[in-house]
Amino acid sequence: MKVSEAAFTRQVVELLTACGWRVYHPLPAQHRNGRWATATQGHTGWPDIAAAHKQHGFIVAELKTATGRVSDNQKAWLHTLVCAGVEAYVWRPADIDVIRDRAQGIHTN
Repeated sequence: MKVSEAAFTRQVVELLTACGWRVYHPLPAQHRNGRWATATQGHTGWPDIAAAHKQHGFIVAELKTATGRVSDNQKAWLHTLVCAGVEAYVWRPADIDVIRDRAQGIHTN
């Protein structure tokens, strides 16, 4: 079954929140011309989710559909964050069991 990125994002936010994480996910806005955009300043490509937990740490995750492509700017952010010591992921709907484990504080990779 195909899962949209929006539905997958809702699922991940709900799962993390239910497990006690504080979650940040910026929402795009639609302009009068019909185009969607997320207001940013600086480098684009920041991961979809940033989450912190008192016991389980701080993570960021880029969320994609089964076939979604990670952009060069997203790859650059993920690489920089990992180099800076941040736990960073690219998660897809097929990763839901791994996501659930991480939300519960279990490191599987």
